[in-house]
Amino acid sequence: MNRLSAPSSDGPVSHVLDIRGVRTHLQERGSGPPLLMLHGAGGAGPWRPYLDTLARQFRVLLPDHPGFGASDRPDWLESMDDMVYHYLDFLESTKIGRPHLLGMSLGGWIAAELAVAHPEVIDRLILVDPAGLKQPGMELPDLFALTEQERTRLIFFDQSRAEAEVVASPSPDAILQTLKNQGSFARLSWNPYLYNPRLARRLYRAKMPTLIIWGREDRVIPAATADLWLANVPQATLAVIDACGHVPHRERPDELTRLVIDFLASA
Repeated sequence: MNRLSAPSSDGPVSHVLDIRGVRTHLQERGSGPPLLMLHGAGGAGPWRPYLDTLARQFRVLLPDHPGFGASDRPDWLESMDDMVYHYLDFLESTKIGRPHLLGMSLGGWIAAELAVAHPEVIDRLILVDPAGLKQPGMELPDLFALTEQERTRLIFFDQSRAEAEVVASPSPDAILQTLKNQGSFARLSWNPYLYNPRLARRLYRAKMPTLIIWGREDRVIPAATADLWLANVPQATLAVIDACGHVPHRERPDELTRLVIDFLASA
């Protein structure tokens, strides 16, 4: 079992856990009900201020998925099922109890697959611009054909914010990290691209209260996709954030945080 030390009040605590032989990096802060956050394809990134706001009311846990960030990429990582079993092992190993689960983009897809397979391990579910479902005939941009700078501009609605985050000359370490993340992302999502054709008919099993959050101007996975989630998740409600693209936690963090806190406070 991985015993986690008490989170610091001064900032997030970093852990390196052994999850059935997979070296897994975890950041956490706060106390209260556990809130497990699953990041998108770009990785967890730095600890951002909106996480500190959530940590005032929740024990926020932000792991790097296997194959992303500072976590190992095991040879067996090939599908969403592998991610589901990793996070079941994570919950069993860390003994954090039955958390609220928040997933963003790729992390939303992982969260939905976990909620379908083992709904008993999740309290409430929040999906932010999730991948995993696809409207018939809808064309999605080829994220693997874009440069890092082009992807940054695509995921933001406000291009002034995008330009502020574009790194003109990334360091060699940053380039290697991007390649690692992209390689793991491709293993999980390339074929079929960004969705599981079996997921929609399984979502009836995710019976926990669920909040779907979407940026209205999402150009990666259009907000119209939310209709599929609402039609298939029994207790889902939708909140749309105006003037926001694919990454509400980076573009509209205050609005995202308010929606999350209000939803979980009603538990």
